Amino acid sequence: MRIWGVMNARILIVDPDPDTRLLYRIALSDLAAEYIEAEDGAEALGRALSSPPDLVVAEQRLARVNGHDLCAMLRGDAATSAAPTILVSSVPGIPPSRDGHAGPPDAVLAKPFELDVLVSTARGLLENRPFRTEETRSESAPSSRRRILSHVHLRATTSTPQTAPPQLQCPTCDTILVYQRTHIGGVNEQFAERWDYFSCARCGLFQYRHRTRGLRRVVS
Repeated sequence: MRIWGVMNARILIVDPDPDTRLLYRIALSDLAAEYIEAEDGAEALGRALSSPPDLVVAEQRLARVNGHDLCAMLRGDAATSAAPTILVSSVPGIPPSRDGHAGPPDAVLAKPFELDVLVSTARGLLENRPFRTEETRSESAPSSRRRILSHVHLRATTSTPQTAPPQLQCPTCDTILVYQRTHIGGVNEQFAERWDYFSCARCGLFQYRHRTRGLRRVVS
């Protein structure tokens, strides 16, 4: 039975800049056993509800769902409510919420700041957070699924999407990829998301994100 504590936490890092996310990952490496990354608030919300984190580090200026509202939404869901949140903002203090969500972040770091400050803040929040076991994570998941529709557009997996998947080649060996399934999600109907999954006999599973037209290998 694995205990999720300070030295092996699952940390969600949300920032539109991949270099900044990498910098945070390096700085927090002594605290994390697993990272979840997202480039905007809507993507982060879906990832957090699927794999509840132990700590959230989020930029305030995010597309679709800003950092403050993301922290409040996660605080309001049973599966993620215990995760402390660090909001990174260019303005000191807690920014106002656009949508009236309750619950401020646990800490706000005004940019620029030293990475040591981020590490000490994260460590302090994790040390004061109750440990959770994998069983506890599993028990909270059904509650999360019941509440998910208040924040996230209905999710579905299908092998017969409304529009045909694109024809793609494996970026490694140039083999034609074989379509497997489609995952539909997003924050609401206006900001719906679609991911198509393809397989390559040599190179494994790939994910194609329609919004960004990006193809990436799925590491199991």
